[in-house]
Amino acid sequence: MYRILDRQNPGRLFADGAYFHSLNQVRSQLCSYHEIDWTGVNDDDTPKDIDTLTLAEILDYGEWTIIDENDHEI
Repeated sequence: MYRILDRQNPGRLFADGAYFHSLNQVRSQLCSYHEIDWTGVNDDDTPKDIDTLTLAEILDYGEWTIIDENDHEI
């Protein structure tokens, strides 16, 4: 089980501290959340689908950290 910590706003958790069952679910939720402000492009300047980002990329884009059920960063 994982929660998402907002690094831009200390102490704030994504989705009111909701728990996510897998890292893929974390990635999917963050992609959905950032879809509205995503402006990434591929090397050929065509729009890049946010759903193609890796977990590390979407965490970095939104300045998020994942914590486990014991509040340890992973």
